[in-house]
Amino acid sequence: MSGFIAFYFINHFTLDYKRQYLKNSRSELKIFRERIIEFEDRCYKELKLLASHPVVKNAISLGEKGWTGLSLLEMELGASTIFIMDKTGTIIASSSDSFIGKNLGFRKYFKEAINGKSNIYFGKGITTNRVGAYFARPLTDKTGSISHVLVMKMPFENIIKSGFNALGAIMINRDGGVLLGPVEMVDNTLFDIEPERLDALRKSKIFGNAALTSLKFKRISPELLIDNKGKKYFFITLPIEQGQWFLAQLVPYKKILQKTGSLVAVYFVLLCSFVLLALKYFHNKEWIIQLDKEISLRKRAEGLQYLLTSIIEKGSEGVIITDKNGIIEYTNSAISKITGYSREELPGKNIRLFKSGIHGQDFYVTMGAQLKKGHSWHGRMTNKRKDGTFYEADVTIFPILDETNQKKYVCIQRDVTNEVQLERQLFQAQKMEAIGTLAGGVAHDFNNLLTALQGYAEIGILKLEPDAPVQKYFKQILSVCKKASQLVKQLLIFSRQEVSEKVRLNLNTTIEELFKMLNRLIGENINITLRLSPELPDINADPVNIEQILVNLVVNARDAMPGGGEITIETSVIEIDDEQAQSIPNAQSGKYVRLSIEDTGEGIPRKIVDKIFDPFFTTKGPGKGTGLGLSVVYSIVKQHGGWVNVYSELQKGTVFKIYFPIAQNTHQEPIDKAEETSKDIDGQGRIILFIEDEITVRNIGGEYLRDLNFEVLLAKDIKEAQRIYDEHRKEISVIISDLMLPDGNGFEFIKELKPKCPVIFCTGYINQLDIKTEIKNLGYHFIQKPYSEKDLVAILSTSLQL
Repeated sequence: MSGFIAFYFINHFTLDYKRQYLKNSRSELKIFRERIIEFEDRCYKELKLLASHPVVKNAISLGEKGWTGLSLLEMELGASTIFIMDKTGTIIASSSDSFIGKNLGFRKYFKEAINGKSNIYFGKGITTNRVGAYFARPLTDKTGSISHVLVMKMPFENIIKSGFNALGAIMINRDGGVLLGPVEMVDNTLFDIEPERLDALRKSKIFGNAALTSLKFKRISPELLIDNKGKKYFFITLPIEQGQWFLAQLVPYKKILQKTGSLVAVYFVLLCSFVLLALKYFHNKEWIIQLDKEISLRKRAEGLQYLLTSIIEKGSEGVIITDKNGIIEYTNSAISKITGYSREELPGKNIRLFKSGIHGQDFYVTMGAQLKKGHSWHGRMTNKRKDGTFYEADVTIFPILDETNQKKYVCIQRDVTNEVQLERQLFQAQKMEAIGTLAGGVAHDFNNLLTALQGYAEIGILKLEPDAPVQKYFKQILSVCKKASQLVKQLLIFSRQEVSEKVRLNLNTTIEELFKMLNRLIGENINITLRLSPELPDINADPVNIEQILVNLVVNARDAMPGGGEITIETSVIEIDDEQAQSIPNAQSGKYVRLSIEDTGEGIPRKIVDKIFDPFFTTKGPGKGTGLGLSVVYSIVKQHGGWVNVYSELQKGTVFKIYFPIAQNTHQEPIDKAEETSKDIDGQGRIILFIEDEITVRNIGGEYLRDLNFEVLLAKDIKEAQRIYDEHRKEISVIISDLMLPDGNGFEFIKELKPKCPVIFCTGYINQLDIKTEIKNLGYHFIQKPYSEKDLVAILSTSLQL
């Protein structure tokens, strides 16, 4: 009888241990799956915000030139790459210019997104051969039709690879192809699959260019596999992504038997002794039944406790338990990741250790009042890490009683720093877009006024005798107009709305032209010294971008010297050989023009030097900096094929060294604009249709043209221009039109009109490079307001070939 009872208990224990072991393994996989779902949800939210970001809209219009903004977003989001595809699946804009022009229309994520469905796709990059999670979302045009697909590739492998290593888990698709897991299993299939299906799987490139060799596993039952060597494995699976992918765990069958075997031996001896004693004193079977129930309940409670502990330990939320006085008694591993403190450092310390000083006393009084009433408190807090940096957290705190009826407090924190930062970036970008729109509007109207003011001053000078006393006043007006025009240009530089192209320029000339404006920026207590190398070679650069680099770095230097100091701007030619290139960060061998900007300020702490080029990183207080200045400098320099290095020492100063490639064929002479605009012309009574809505500009334009012996037909809008053109179609020699008219777009009007005569467009502000390009491609001409009579003479000479 005792032998039967012992056999029953041992067999019952062995089966129960197997079930519990597999149950715990499945629970661990479920927790891991929750981490993946949380990762997916976060990325979907980021993609949704990204789709409405102005940088994405600009990237569509700029094409391959839009990589700068996308690369900043890539760094900020921690993405592998961000790219935009047209309706054919061709990449038109990307944070990495090497992807531009590639067609990935065969990818499943593109096919679903172009049909209106946001989706996630796991797979390997064809170029990089790295595992990633591709999040795709359709983009619509003004009519609501799908025009493009936005894709954000996240380094899925790096984010949760630790989970695969810790659990020994694998990630497989429905065909058994292993995407993540042990090295010996990755890029193979667990089972033999049909040749047609295997060929389709290879062509899909989900696994890159892998051959997908079978590992020869066979199913004995739904949860039991056997390999080609006869070894058995428990096969635990959980579906993800609508059953297209699975998390799986292969648990060796012998592993469980070995663990139960040693325990069974001990258990058998103890159980036999216990049963003999029990049978001696208890002869009713009810006691055995009750004992079995109690053992089952205890095991169930222990299993539940293990599961809850696993959830707390492996969850992404930080958990802290304190006594009634706020002394920390327990923390989970997530708190260490969030705060930087090790788990050994925190017990015994007060939870006030995390106080940032951002919240006032009233904040904590309100929280304490809630907790004293026995209620929970939930809110967002700014806390401090071990390294002194701040993080944003959604926090829940509630009181509990322990087993001895002592009050404890549980604090659960979720780090939302990235989400808050993304929201702030979106707000900042929208604010900058609004400022840019305002600046564009101001530029258009202001340049119209300057055109009229400058024109009337020029006419006044021509109408008066050369020695008239008021001549000097008209000349002063022209001088002020020129300065005002430069001021508008600087306004557009600051708001990043100026559209210009790379041209051949001399860095010394640009610095000298900007010198006065830089002096006004820095104040009287700071001195700027120029050390410009003579005979400096030209570079190919965007003049507006170069000015922006100078302004950003000089303003940065000024802010580092609140008590005054020295700024030195230096240019030089430097040749870097292969050996030197290895010792200079980011350098490449070749000949370069080097721009150095040095200050005698406070210097940059070594621990943040590597972060200063990160977008939105700033050490300035709220409202004193956007954190974009240096990241814009870095992106511009990178776009120009150069690099930037920074050297700094606390209390001694900082120097930024920027390297630009020298322009090819530097012996060519630059175009002499003054000579080009110096000749006069005779209109010989030719008829010009002049379309301009601003009456003062319209009148001064008419004055200019009549002085040049042209007959002028004036129109204030498209409707009037159409009527005049219909009446004088054959007589009109030139059309001069503003781009922005009250009843439509001047450029679109001319395109529909298709005149045979030359066309000159003018505007006070243009913010799209492609319009300038299209004007040029159609054989038309362009002049920027405010323009002088000499500018008008030059453009008319070119268009009429006089």
